[in-house]
Amino acid sequence: MKNGNVTFIQINDDDRKSKQQRNETKRTHCLLDLGLHIFAVVISLAALIIILVLSFTKQNSGNQLMAAGNENMPCIKCLNSTINLQDVELVDSQRLRCCPLTSAELYLKLTMNQSKKQVKLEPHLPTPVSVHKYLLSSNKAMNFSNVDHVTVQLNTSSNEKNSNNHARGVNIKHDAIEILHSGHYYIYSSLFYLPNTNVSSEHFPYQTWFHYVYRTRPNSPAMSSVILRTVFTCLPNFSQSKDSVHTGGIFHLRAGDLIQVCLSGQGIMGRDIVQDSSFLGLFMLSSDPSV
Repeated sequence: MKNGNVTFIQINDDDRKSKQQRNETKRTHCLLDLGLHIFAVVISLAALIIILVLSFTKQNSGNQLMAAGNENMPCIKCLNSTINLQDVELVDSQRLRCCPLTSAELYLKLTMNQSKKQVKLEPHLPTPVSVHKYLLSSNKAMNFSNVDHVTVQLNTSSNEKNSNNHARGVNIKHDAIEILHSGHYYIYSSLFYLPNTNVSSEHFPYQTWFHYVYRTRPNSPAMSSVILRTVFTCLPNFSQSKDSVHTGGIFHLRAGDLIQVCLSGQGIMGRDIVQDSSFLGLFMLSSDPSV
């Protein structure tokens, strides 16, 4: 019994030691795991702080470069339709100026300002510039010999029943319209062909006729030229037909320019009874006071 009791006590001591060793090992592992987690958190926080610092430094440097680059960037007059309160500087109580941040913005604003200066939808004149004048036919016999062109007379009368026959903002001469205001104009002309003859068109010396709108620039003869032209080919029964041609286009005219209608022959335009079908007219699209 005595030996048995001693053996029993020795077994209990071994179990106690083994249990203590396991607890110590477990505690060591827990401490290691906790240390690793803490280390990972510290590394993450450090990385986040570094990223934030670098980002702030880069942004601050960019702002400094932009500010330095724009020190000499000119400010321009703002368009009312494009004002951005973030880039507007108050000059005084009446004017605003835009200070672009980039060269692209400056180019855009300058382009828009220049376009606004060039395009003026309505002329700044007391009355709109327009004219519509009927052409007077000639009672002379048809003639093509030694004639380069024949200038057509304008109906200068202002007592016409038809209100279309008018002139505003121009000077009317007996055979020309004199431009008083520089700008872009739409010019048009129509011609009614009815020769002053009973001869068949087969016997005409010329079968192709021309109708011109001519611009004369007295101060610069080299700039005088035909600006509009129509070509008409005779038909066999032309002397009994009622044919007309029409032409028109947009041109820049200067003050002092003369606009005329010319034909390639005499006596080929319609008689007085149909004079309202032959006319010359124009109207201003935009003014150009700088010219």
